[in-house]
Parts: sequence; structure tokens; C-alpha cells
Amino acid sequence: MHPEQDLANILVRVGAHPIVRGLRDFTVFDERYSYLHTNPDITVVCEHQTDGNLHPIVWARESRLARVVYDGLGHDTRSYESPGHVELLRHAVGWLLRDL
Repeated sequence: MHPEQDLANILVRVGAHPIVRGLRDFTVFDERYSYLHTNPDITVVCEHQTDGNLHPIVWARESRLARVVYDGLGHDTRSYESPGHVELLRHAVGWLLRDL
């Protein structure tokens, strides 16, 4: 489920992963999936709050063969008007390309 699209605070888990090094919480106009199930082998890097609970919205996973990033944001162009979201994507791509 997700709440209606609106302005939301995305909470960066500082120190959780190289992707978020130097990033701060940011605001974005977007739809935020909530109550997602995550596996124990992922690292949640960003969360949002809905119904008084924190919910993962961006996470990373690394295996011997590959790196994966899930970003649940980006439902329309307004999401990419957020400098914080754009910077998060830059960091994620850098990590995926092993530049971080």
C-alpha cells in the first residue's frame, strides 16, 4: 500500500552504507510504498514515516556476483525535482559502478 502522492520527508540512515555517505534527509514529492517486506541480507539506506511507523524505501544488497539497489521513489518527474533524491541516485549509481 502507499499513501497519496504528496510532499514527504525521506530519512537517510546515516552510516548504514557507502551510498548514503555525506547525504542528509531530504524532502520529495512522491508516492511512497509502505509495509514492504525486506530480506535479512539487504541494508536499508532510507526510510519514510507512514501511520507513525518507519518504512524502508531505498535499500542495497551485494552478493559475490552483483550489487543491487532498490529505490521505491520516482513515480513521476516531480520526484526528480528534489536535489536530495537526485544526489541519492548519483551515489547509488557510483556504488553500483564500484566508484564508491
